[in-house]
Amino acid sequence: MAGGFFFRNVGEKNPRVTFEQNHVEFCGVKILNNTSPGVVDVFIQNTRMLTISNNFISHNAGGISVNTTTKDNDVAIYANITNNVIMYNTHGVPLHLEGHHYQGFDVRYNYIAYNDVEYRNVLAAFGIQMNFSTNIIFNNTGQCILNASLLEKISISQRYVRNAFHNNFAFAYNRSTIFLKSPKFEFSYNFILNPYNVYEMVTFNRTKYPDGSYPSVEARNNWWGRNHLSYVAGRIWERRDDDNLIRVEYEPFITDNKTVLEGKCYPGWRHFDNKCYWYFGGVVPYTEAETICRAVRGRLAWARDPQHRERNLGELVSQFQFNYDVNWRTWIFSDWQKEGLCPVLKDYRVEHTHCSKILPFICERDPYIQPQMNTLPLIVTTVVAGSVIVFIIIPLLIFACIKSVQRKEEKIERREALSRSLHASKASLCSLETHLGPPDEVKKRRPPLKIDTGLFEMSGPTSDEPTSDSIEKGKFDFHRPSTPASTTDFYSSKWDTTSYGDSDLTHYKRPSLNLLYPPRVENEIGAMAARPLLGSPYGNGTFDEVSVNASTMASVAAAEVEPFRPLVPRPGGRPRPSYTSEASYRSGDESDYKETRARPPRPKPKSKDAYRY
Repeated sequence: MAGGFFFRNVGEKNPRVTFEQNHVEFCGVKILNNTSPGVVDVFIQNTRMLTISNNFISHNAGGISVNTTTKDNDVAIYANITNNVIMYNTHGVPLHLEGHHYQGFDVRYNYIAYNDVEYRNVLAAFGIQMNFSTNIIFNNTGQCILNASLLEKISISQRYVRNAFHNNFAFAYNRSTIFLKSPKFEFSYNFILNPYNVYEMVTFNRTKYPDGSYPSVEARNNWWGRNHLSYVAGRIWERRDDDNLIRVEYEPFITDNKTVLEGKCYPGWRHFDNKCYWYFGGVVPYTEAETICRAVRGRLAWARDPQHRERNLGELVSQFQFNYDVNWRTWIFSDWQKEGLCPVLKDYRVEHTHCSKILPFICERDPYIQPQMNTLPLIVTTVVAGSVIVFIIIPLLIFACIKSVQRKEEKIERREALSRSLHASKASLCSLETHLGPPDEVKKRRPPLKIDTGLFEMSGPTSDEPTSDSIEKGKFDFHRPSTPASTTDFYSSKWDTTSYGDSDLTHYKRPSLNLLYPPRVENEIGAMAARPLLGSPYGNGTFDEVSVNASTMASVAAAEVEPFRPLVPRPGGRPRPSYTSEASYRSGDESDYKETRARPPRPKPKSKDAYRY
């Protein structure tokens, strides 16, 4: 339905107002994000008594809203708001209390949980005297969980004792669980732990009294979640953080939550027989009572031992229910079942009644089990890990450092050895050049060495008489390849006839055979003699070994060669002698041959000191 309970009165003196044992669900107006009035909306004046108790208010748009006013203390109201269950409400303040400072409210044993009101307050108490004690405010979402204020020039206060504020979420700018606009508040023995909020308590601007003093909020002896002073101070934003705010006196604070908890039960729950219990005063049918107990992770209280458990459950009901009498009935669970009836607890005994009746109920849940950590495996693991670090990892690091230093020293030694080898090679080359004479000096050749193979004669310098060009190649030819890919270029360069102008084979075409060595092997004795001087202990393979043996010379002599062709005379110059056959070569003019082999006269050698570096 759209509304709930709406009451207004006027007059000098009005009768008492009572709203008890009502089941209010799915009421109110939900229009976008608009605030809905309370489903229990009371505006009264000059009324001496107001009672709102044992109501189940759930899944509504709005909650309980009470606004009172009076002219003097003679007709001031006393309001009793107890044993209500306010759950799963939206679009309005679940509990809003406002009035004159003469009005007094007693708010106890209420279960306020799972309300999501977005940017509205979950609890609001403005301008009234109030005793707010033994309530559970759990898992609510709103702007502030508690927003309260009082006039500062009066001698009244609001007291909050033994309440459980835990696991709530605040949307306010400072993300505070409790927001106080005046110093007239006392908090003691409360369980205040809301880890999702930045602060647990924030105060408003302070006011200076005529005597020059600044009042403060009394918040001693509360549990804030930790037993460290720095943590507690960090959860409260007050004058020590901003000099313009009201001061909060929070020392001494509770250092052990056993003071505000019973056994290992959740905040507010009662403990006995190794179980935790809470008395829900809101009235519901039996099946809905079972559903709510499961929602709070419990079950209906089970009277297992008729002589013992029923007595404890009866005492719990008589303690929580403010107007308890022997006829008061409460839903429980029992092994003793009757068809069509459900068990109830009445005057410490189990009876049965119709399951459709709406009655309060008791939920039971197991204690919170604190995980016990076996420290022995942790200690063993720590010792083993420390031993591994000390005896394995650290020695490995030391060895790595020593090895790195050794490698650096070896690298330096190799560089110095290579440098010394290169300097020694250079000095050997200089010494060889000084011994052989200047590079441009041409030594006198011996008569040509003739080899008669039956096909043609080979003549040239002997193997023990190097020429000047061979010396030059031996000293400066550092590019002889040692790889297979470059060996072909090396041999092809040796077969080039342009580099053999002083050889007897200049006028003959290279045989078509793929010889295994260059024809001028005998001219490279000087280079081969200089080769060991450039040797290096690091495997510098600059030179290749070319072996010449008798079988190779025989294969060359026996090879089939192409016929010789006459050379074309030089244009404008003296023609070279042509050799058309072996006979003409043998019977040719010796003067012509000598002319072609003529060399410029050898200059007089200078002293060896002139060629030293």
